[in-house]
Amino acid sequence: MRKALPTLAVVVVSMVLGAAIVGGFEAWRGDDGGKTAQSATTDSSQAVSQQQGAAQQQTSASANPAAADYTALYDSVRPSIVEITTGSTGNDNVFAPQRGGLGSGIVLDTAGHVLTNYHVVNGFDKVTVTFADESTAEADVVGKDPGNDVAVVKVNADAGKLHPAKLGDSSAVKVGTVVAAIGNPFGLEGTFTTGVISGLDRTLPSGNDGRPIRGLLQTDTAVNPGNSGGALFNLQGEVIGINTAIENPGGNTF
Repeated sequence: MRKALPTLAVVVVSMVLGAAIVGGFEAWRGDDGGKTAQSATTDSSQAVSQQQGAAQQQTSASANPAAADYTALYDSVRPSIVEITTGSTGNDNVFAPQRGGLGSGIVLDTAGHVLTNYHVVNGFDKVTVTFADESTAEADVVGKDPGNDVAVVKVNADAGKLHPAKLGDSSAVKVGTVVAAIGNPFGLEGTFTTGVISGLDRTLPSGNDGRPIRGLLQTDTAVNPGNSGGALFNLQGEVIGINTAIENPGGNTF
């Protein structure tokens, strides 16, 4: 049985104009995954300390985002973000160019489901997930939603390596909300950037199936190629969006 989770959003960020966009979808998790993420730590006092630190960060960031210290937030959410590399197998021609791709993903549960962008895995038959501890596992694509540019892959890995993210509600996001993105731009694993929500209900002119993606969030949080499929977090450490595409003067770049 699949359980519906809060509405999330797909994020598009502009390198040049400093603008990003996020669109809504329903994610799912198997029976063995809870609705909220498991903490990367099991010590209750550490968990309380992290929560208090996040609350202090939120107050500081609201007053002066540039001067805020996000180290506790980064430490709490980093284990939930993975690197996804893709390629094609079965090419016997050693002189043919090798196709491959790079993106990011969000761990959904301890059963091995990882959320990413559809365009990250589309057209490839080999998907490899690299965890925060640099260990790797092969993955299979088990769910696709090309219209909203989202996909789910599944890895066979020990539950101890899987740290599910806490999913938030993108419909509660307001312009000016301070947010943070984590992903693997240009293969630089675990890159962390911050910004604010710049606009709501944006539209990406054309998605993977040729129709617009609507209801997106815009943010000035810096992302680059390789961030696709990674998370946009609020200051409570909840995923409120998925970094999807880059807006630039020459057009939308996924």
